[in-house]
Amino acid sequence: MIPLFISSKNRASQLRLLLESLDKNCSDLFEINILYSFDDDGYHDGYKKLQNEDVIDVIEWQKEDEGVNGLFIRQFYDFLGHGSDHFALMVDDNIFYRKTSLTEDRIKSILDEDTFCFQFRLGANTTIQNYLNREEQNPLGHNDIKEDYVRWKYTDRAGKFEDYALPFSWDGVVYRTGDVLNTLENTDFSSTDHTWAPLPHRLEEYMWKNADKFSHRPCMTAPKHSCVIGMDYNKVINVSNKGGHKFRASEKSLNDLYLKGMAIDLESMDFSDIKSAHDEIPFKMREIA
Repeated sequence: MIPLFISSKNRASQLRLLLESLDKNCSDLFEINILYSFDDDGYHDGYKKLQNEDVIDVIEWQKEDEGVNGLFIRQFYDFLGHGSDHFALMVDDNIFYRKTSLTEDRIKSILDEDTFCFQFRLGANTTIQNYLNREEQNPLGHNDIKEDYVRWKYTDRAGKFEDYALPFSWDGVVYRTGDVLNTLENTDFSSTDHTWAPLPHRLEEYMWKNADKFSHRPCMTAPKHSCVIGMDYNKVINVSNKGGHKFRASEKSLNDLYLKGMAIDLESMDFSDIKSAHDEIPFKMREIA
């Protein structure tokens, strides 16, 4: 199984939804490691409730240490140093929304010497760059579409702000451990321009600025149809792109409902027309059985 590192803050309810989606759609693919943090006891109670629920049988839970520059750098490097040749990243507002037939061995075979990553958040369907204004990105070409996956040169799109041009994301992507460690060079992220951001955002910015260090792998891959989507209902950090532009589901309200025994109903969500790596799909709440 591929080691999966999930970062979560104040969103036990949304993390539960992600775990439920992983159990439903790719239960044999990932070895799950969760690093969580919280701002107050109410959010902490949410995580304690989730750990007691056992939505997925085996999870490695770890409370976040603030560490250097207010970041969980040591814990992330510890995860990367556990010896696996590949790993994956997700955050708690991701959903693995559709089943995949791709196995660990198949993904590793797709990650050939020219390929940097395998992105579950992308596919031939993700032609919308911005789900709010429906801004499009250049679609993949006919020759990019293979039998059970897609493959394209992100270096051909250099300088463009589009998902097909960004080889590093925290939202459901598989990497070679060595490629990422070689690019990081033990940085503590103290020189980042994103001084306001947590580690996932700083890491994405760092990898973008240092893409020349892995440019010998000029290709990206993904399933033919994306499997992971980010739900931008809310933001638990101070970022410029605030969540909840279409409708807001506040992290506090969701946590309060979760502590009262209510969960986001995965089956109530309509994923039939996904065209972007991010969206805000309506949902219903249900009582936890």
